[in-house]
This record gives sequence, structure tokens and C-alpha cells, in this order.
Amino acid sequence: MDIEINELPPVGSIEMADLFPASRDGEAKKVTAQQIADSIIAMLTDSAPAALDTLNELAAALGDDENFAATMLAALSGKLAIASNLADLDDADEALGNLGGGAAGTAVFKAQTTGEVRDQLKVATIAAAIADNPDVDPEYYDIGYRDTNYIAGSGGNYRKQASEPSHALKFQNANSTWYAKEGRIVSLEECGGYSGASDHYAAWQMAYDYLAAVGGGTLTVGDGLWNLLTAPTCSADGVHTDIHHDAVINHDTADYMALKITGARHKVSGGNFIGPEEWDPATGSGTPAYGVIWVTGETFTAIGVKMLNIRRIGIGCKDITNVLIQGCDINGNQPRPTFPLITTFHFGIFLDAGSAASLGNFQVLGNKIRNCTTGLCVANYGSGPANTRSFISSGNTYEGMWDHGEYSNYTGGALITGNTYHRCHGPIACSGPNNIVSNITHYTEETVSPDERDCAATVSMRDPVNCQVRGITIRGHGDSISGQTVIGVDLINVTSTAMNGNIVDGVTMAVMSGQARAVRVNATVAYSHLKICNVNFEGQIKNGSGAVEMTGAACTCPQIDNINVRNTGGAGAFGVYMGRMNGGQVARVNYEVAFNAGSADTQIAVALVDGNDNWVSQVMPRCAGGLGTNITLVGLKEFDAGNGSCSRNALSGMKDVVGGNATYVPVVPVSSTSELAVNDVEVTDGPSFAARAGSMVRRTVAGAGAGSSLYINQGDGSNWVGFLNGV
Repeated sequence: MDIEINELPPVGSIEMADLFPASRDGEAKKVTAQQIADSIIAMLTDSAPAALDTLNELAAALGDDENFAATMLAALSGKLAIASNLADLDDADEALGNLGGGAAGTAVFKAQTTGEVRDQLKVATIAAAIADNPDVDPEYYDIGYRDTNYIAGSGGNYRKQASEPSHALKFQNANSTWYAKEGRIVSLEECGGYSGASDHYAAWQMAYDYLAAVGGGTLTVGDGLWNLLTAPTCSADGVHTDIHHDAVINHDTADYMALKITGARHKVSGGNFIGPEEWDPATGSGTPAYGVIWVTGETFTAIGVKMLNIRRIGIGCKDITNVLIQGCDINGNQPRPTFPLITTFHFGIFLDAGSAASLGNFQVLGNKIRNCTTGLCVANYGSGPANTRSFISSGNTYEGMWDHGEYSNYTGGALITGNTYHRCHGPIACSGPNNIVSNITHYTEETVSPDERDCAATVSMRDPVNCQVRGITIRGHGDSISGQTVIGVDLINVTSTAMNGNIVDGVTMAVMSGQARAVRVNATVAYSHLKICNVNFEGQIKNGSGAVEMTGAACTCPQIDNINVRNTGGAGAFGVYMGRMNGGQVARVNYEVAFNAGSADTQIAVALVDGNDNWVSQVMPRCAGGLGTNITLVGLKEFDAGNGSCSRNALSGMKDVVGGNATYVPVVPVSSTSELAVNDVEVTDGPSFAARAGSMVRRTVAGAGAGSSLYINQGDGSNWVGFLNGV
């Protein structure tokens, strides 16, 4: 509604009842002065509340302050800013005191409150919490991670206790209320340790004692240098000692140990353990009693641990079962001993099975072990079984061992596979039944300066029964200093156990200097069912020995197959030497002589010594071109060494491809009555040996009895009749 007033009377003469011409929405009408005033007041108040619809009422509401805006700005400027979080208090101590905290409480509340509903107070140090004297004890103190004064017990949540706790991570506030650390993760810093201190034993032991009190958990060891002058002991079950991978644990203890683990289910991961450059020279048959990490609690795991300088044992597990050691790097750093073949207890890893039903269950996987007497020893010096069962060694590297890479003493069902050995005197010594050794690589010295680490057997199986050795590779130089011999696989008796049912399959051996043998079997008890096959040997065979050799007690039903030998210098050597073998088979023997002898020398491809009823087939003796001077090369020779007869053997198939400068003699029977059956043997001239009646020898070049190609022995040992054209 729009009201237009067309005319007004003079000021001061208006009566409220006076009429004035006006228009409303374009319609002319008359209105009174009262109506005009009411309209104006309504527009001014705009429906304000009755208590504020006059100027006087508005002035009273503003305190009759004509400078109200300036007054309000001045008042607001003295207030605290939300974003400052109480940091803009003029006197914080006075303010906190006004809240009723008291002098001691002020030091605690001064840090700040967390605002949690369970009454948790956050303070900087244990000392501040100890000084607290609140009216009502908080349920928790949340203490800074590290005490500025390295007071033991700093860091973490400490919860109110009904009585004094049994461990050291505790304190009383000024109200004599006990508080104890909460949780199952503890650090050395929380126990008063700090990197660079002279000795961290107290902090380490405090942490282990705390975990024992709370039922296990994790000790975290951060990056830095941690010194141990005494070895802490962990008796708690279910503990993980989690060490930063760059942390250095410098141990120089009276008992030569860094950690002693007596609790079950312990795990140690990470860390670099460095000991003094001292080595225990003691020898003898005593029981190992200490190690850098010494474990007597069941079920132990070590992952990614590194060690340098080991006085006697790196990781030692005594009388326990269930052990996993994986990804560790252990450098014993033992200097060269003054005598070879030392037998000190200097082990990178030592595992001794306990009397539990599992009888072992050891796994050693993907580790690197260097410069020890023996890298890994699995043995029984305590209450364990006669045969440790369930042992696996796989993917490990052993380097610079003065005795053995691995010594597995009377294990049953061990699996040693995929390991590499570099300059280890005896890479593997494994005793007991049902063991498997496979896919092993052994590197001896790569230069011409080997020492006592570059000899002995790559795989020594002791008292083996139903064992398998497969896929063995040996390369490098042998020891020519002490007269030792490199042997690929050695099967020997050390007790009265019959070595029955063993298999050697796949030996590849290239030894550039020193004397060597690919496979040796040395039995003191009669045995049976030995199989040796797929052997490839190149090197100087030990003088008077065989590349593949069986000696000692008699063997029944052995099988020898696919033997390839290249002799580069062994005098009086044999490709295959079969001692006291009965009812056996020898097949596919290739024997090459690749040297000149300084004086008369005899080389023999296959020797049968005191053996009966054996079948030899597909023998190929040869001499490398231009070599063989002063050498007589024999294909098959029988010997009677006085340990039984040598008779009723058979030879089937011998190729005459000798070549070179050697003198070839295809067969030498033990006597004219040996009853050696010879079939399909090629010679370059007429036969010059006795054989069983009906034996056949094939001539390759015309000789006596021109035109003949086939000879048959009539049985008198000397009378051979030739048949024309092989008829």
C-alpha cells in the first residue's frame, strides 16, 4: 500500500482527526493524522519486541553507553585465542594454581591434558609424574618417549595399579599411587638405554624382565651403537627381540655371549653383533657351552642377524628342537690356524637336538657363513636322540671353512640341498641313515695357491644307509701343499653299520691341480645295493687310485653306470676300481689318458679286484692325441689281492679307439683259469689273453691269420681258431 499526502496544514496546527487528501493504490481517499503516525511507527519498529520498540528501551539495553562499540572491542581484546591453545596466558602457573592443582600438580598439568574421558594425563618425563600430587589420581600417565635425563622407565602409557608391580617399569606419584607401563612392546630407550652409553646390560635386562612379567612381547632396539659388557638373559616365553638392521651390538663379555635365551618361542631379527678379535684355541671333545646368541629354550628363530668375530659359536642352540635360522650373515673372521684339519668347536651355527619327540626339526635357510672352523654343526652333545630327525639346510653359502662347511652328525632324514661352498676343507660331512644331499656346488681355490681348505671330500657320507647324493659339482684347484686329496663323494664306515642301499647320481668334477677322486667307497662292514652313476671327472687322479673307487669290505649287487673320466696326470690310476664286488654291473665307462708319463706307467679303465660274477659292458679306453708316452693303457684288468677269488666275470663290448702314443692292452685276466667271458671286444691285432671257452674277440686290422675278423677261444687258454669273414 502506497499512501501519498497531497497537502499538509502548517506545522503545529495538525489535529489527529484532521483529514488529508491521499491516494491508496491509485485510489483517492482521505486519511487522518493518526493513521499517518501509526504507519510511520510500524515501519520504524518493524515488529520489534515490546521491550525494545522504543529508542529509550534500546539505549537502556546498551547501558546508555554512547561509545558502546569501542567499549566492546576493548573488552574482546583481552580474551584468549582458541588457536593459541592457552599459550597466550599472562601467567600460566597462577592460572593453573587457581584451578586447584597445587604447586606439585602445576608441574604436571603444565604439559597439557589430552581431553580423553578416561582421565589420561600427558607429561614429559617420569620425574614430572613422580612429582604429581593431584586431588584425584589419573587412570593413566602418558609419558614422553624418552626422558631427557634417561631415567629408567621413560616413555609410553603408565596405568594406575592396585599394588606394586613385579617389574622395574613402574613409579609412585606424590600420592603414593603405583603406576606401571602398559602394553607388550618395550624399547631399550624406555628402559633407560641410549645409544653410545658404555654398557646397556641394565636396560636390556630390564626390558627382558618386563616382558617376562607381562607374558611375552617385543623388545625393539633402534638404530645406533649398543654395548654389552654382560649378556642379558631372556627367560620369558614368546619374545621377539626386534633389532634395527643398522644397529650395532658391540659385545665384550666375560662369558663371550651377547644374548642368553632360556625362554621358549623366542625370535631374534636384525642387528649387527660385533665381538672382540679373540678366538678360543681349545681342542678336544668337550661340550660347547656358549655362543654370541646362546639358546636353551624350545622353538627359536633367527632372521637377518649379522655377526663379526666369533670366539667360539655364533648362534648356538643346545638341547632344543624346532629351530629356524634364515637370512643371517655370520663371519667368524677366524685367522688361519697353525695346523690343518683343526677340530676346535668354532661354529657359525651350532644345533643340538633335545629329547623332545620331534627330535630336531631344524631349518637353516639362505644364510651366508664365512671364516669359521665349521660353518654349521648339527650334533648331539646332550640329552638328544641317537639320530637327529628333520633337518633341512638349503640355499646357504659357506666360505673359507678350515674344517667343514656343514657337519651333520647322525641325522636321520636330513635334506641338504642347493648350497654353495667356496674354499671349505670338507664342505659336507653327513652321518646316519636316510639323508639326501643334492644340488651342491663346491669351488676350491681359483688360483694356483691353494691351502688346506682346498682338499678333503666335498660330500662325506658316514655310515650311510639308504642315502642319496645327487647333482654335485666341484671346480678349482686342489691342495698340493699337504698332499691331501679332493674327493667328490666319500662313503665311509666309522662304526659297524652296513652301508646298504645308497645312491650317488650325478658328480661333475674339474680339478685343475692337486690329486683327486670323484667317488670313493671305503667300507669296513660288508654291504649291498650301492649305485653310482653319471660321473664326469677331469683332473689328476690320486696316484694308484680310481676316479671311482670301492675298497674295503665286500659289496653285493652294486651298479656302476655312465662313468666318464679324463686323467690329466695321476700315475698308476684307474677309471673305475672295484674292490671285492660280487654280482655287480659296470656299464658305459669312458676312460681317457691325457698326459705323458716320465717313466713306464700303466693306466687301467676298469679294475676288478677280488670280485666274482660281475658283468662289465661298454668300456672305451682312449688316449688323447699326441699324449700317452710311456703309458700302457689297459681296458679291463682282474686282480687277486688275497681277499677272495676273482672269477666268473664277464666283459661285453669294448671299443678300440685308444689313439695317441699309449700301448693298448684290451684285457688282462687274473690267470688263465679265471673264467673271464669276453664278448665283442675290438683289438688291433690277434688276441693275447686267455678267456673262458666261447669268448669272442673282434679284430679291426688284419694280423695273424690273415683275413680273419672273429676269434673264439676253445678253452685251453692259448688255442684260438680264426673264422674267415666273421663266419
